[in-house]
Amino acid sequence: MSVKKNISQNCEKGLLDKDWVVKNFSKEEANNLKTIVIAVHGFSSSRNSFVYAKIAPTLRENNIGMVCFDLPGHGLRKNLKLNVKACLDTIKDIEDELRSFYSGPISLTGASFGGFLLLRYLENNKRIYGKVILRAPALEEYDVCKYDTLENWKEMIECLDSGKNYFRDNMEVETSMLEDYFKFDIFNHLNIKEDVKLIYCSEDISINNNNIFKLAKLKNWQLFEIKGADHFCRREQDIKRITSLFLDIL
Repeated sequence: MSVKKNISQNCEKGLLDKDWVVKNFSKEEANNLKTIVIAVHGFSSSRNSFVYAKIAPTLRENNIGMVCFDLPGHGLRKNLKLNVKACLDTIKDIEDELRSFYSGPISLTGASFGGFLLLRYLENNKRIYGKVILRAPALEEYDVCKYDTLENWKEMIECLDSGKNYFRDNMEVETSMLEDYFKFDIFNHLNIKEDVKLIYCSEDISINNNNIFKLAKLKNWQLFEIKGADHFCRREQDIKRITSLFLDIL
């Protein structure tokens, strides 16, 4: 009997119960929430990213749920190769699982590479979302990374350019990332119906803020600034500013 019971419990374990997924609510609490935010982390980050670790507790106090998860090649899923399709499939799987038991509005947020992924995810997407917030989305990063020696981006680009997968911190980056991310012309793939809110950091040298300004102008999306912040927003005032923006928007 105990064996059958354990098998039954394992079968009932959903995607959101995986060890590579974190959330600030239980399934039983879900339908009492104002919204649930799917949070997509950046390159070389993880499910316990800045957004989840620093913002999720306050959001929960304000009746807002959040789900964050490891993208392929990150965190507890480093055994999986990193490519854009696998990332987009994971986002969809998480959303589908949420919609199977949650009837309220689902919102989306992504930072850096995660912001880029959500733009790809939203193109031609007919689903209805609560709010969409992108912080420092990394757009058309090929030239930025090609000459960056601080975090081995240059080394990665050169490896991918040579037609070889790149290995970084036990992560295997597939060559398809070159065309599907670093060189991808996102500005010709903006068939997006959502009213996206864009957050940029005034002292960000990791990405090109001009691309965010261009995106805002093309789509007439609202821009919010975090003054004095770098790409990673480590200062206490940065955390307070982002938390305040999220609460106001959501």
